[in-house]
Amino acid sequence: MYYKNIETRYTRPFGTNHLTTVGIEYLQEDLDYNMARKKLHLTSGYIQDETGFAIGIPVDVVLGARLDHHSKYGTEFCPKVSFMLELTEQTKIRGSVGKGFKSPTIRQAYYDEPYAHGSYWYKSNPDLEAETSWG
Repeated sequence: MYYKNIETRYTRPFGTNHLTTVGIEYLQEDLDYNMARKKLHLTSGYIQDETGFAIGIPVDVVLGARLDHHSKYGTEFCPKVSFMLELTEQTKIRGSVGKGFKSPTIRQAYYDEPYAHGSYWYKSNPDLEAETSWG
């Protein structure tokens, strides 16, 4: 099992109240031995902007988005928004909502034969689909 991973990220403040981050990532999973032979690629790009302002009380807002492209499972767009209200120095309220994406690993989907994993046997399922979630 081999992994090749590269990621680059750049963060820069804009103006007096914006902190912007952009990045890209590439992951290659390569399985090449007697149980299976498979190669998968995942390429991602993301952007996030954090800003703070006051509407009577201090508010921090984070807007973000990630675009993933998987060689088997296609492309998925995952947005996110979060906020924090600072009622007092000791009292803060946070909220967040975002979409997530998870593809099966090579082991979960592509081993040809069952294999021992601790005290039980594990069988891959080539019919697994990628999962998305909202949280």
